[in-house]
Amino acid sequence: MNITKGFAEVENSKLYYEVAGEGHPLLLVHPMLTSHKYWDDQFSEFAKQYRVIRYDVRGFGQSKMSKEPYTDTRDIIQLLDFFGIEKTYL
Repeated sequence: MNITKGFAEVENSKLYYEVAGEGHPLLLVHPMLTSHKYWDDQFSEFAKQYRVIRYDVRGFGQSKMSKEPYTDTRDIIQLLDFFGIEKTYL
């Protein structure tokens, strides 16, 4: 499985992401106090049917926290914009 890794620039921060697979986009958001690795068991399975994107929420894993106010919703919108995605499964 080919996994693309990197950082997406969002307002006042950078979010770490991993992308694999092809098809309709599927965005995986981990619960608080974890990281993108929360999805390790499902990531490769989902990538068989979807373009799967998992990322570290701001302040967790490899994504840095910022001092400026932010919302997770706005981060998700900017992350999807970074990938040019208008609609996704969540």
